[in-house]
Amino acid sequence: QDSKEAAIIYSYGGSKLASDYNKITQVMVDQSTKELKKNGQIISSPKGKSIDLKVTYLLSTYKFMYWKSELKYTATLGNGKKLDKTVTHGSGILAQDLNGCIAESVIDLFNDTAVRNYLAE
Repeated sequence: QDSKEAAIIYSYGGSKLASDYNKITQVMVDQSTKELKKNGQIISSPKGKSIDLKVTYLLSTYKFMYWKSELKYTATLGNGKKLDKTVTHGSGILAQDLNGCIAESVIDLFNDTAVRNYLAE
């Protein structure tokens, strides 16, 4: 994700939080890499594998005593398959909601059948 333009990821009652999708994507990439190292099984494969990630949207909205976030991302597998995904998360703590939505997105990525099949090739 090349965009370093500021994006509001939370706004309520005069409070705002901003980040950029480059940084948010990097957090998702870092977490995905950790999960692969922790849980991946290396199999011999004549070709390297890659998954390009790009977060295009993250927003947490306040509900009564609760935050609900939505994250949209694109995963492009090394075989050319492109997946556009939307993930939601909720929490009673704003920071956990935002971080949890990124974590849920990593879970969603590795639970996707197309991703699992690609990695198993």
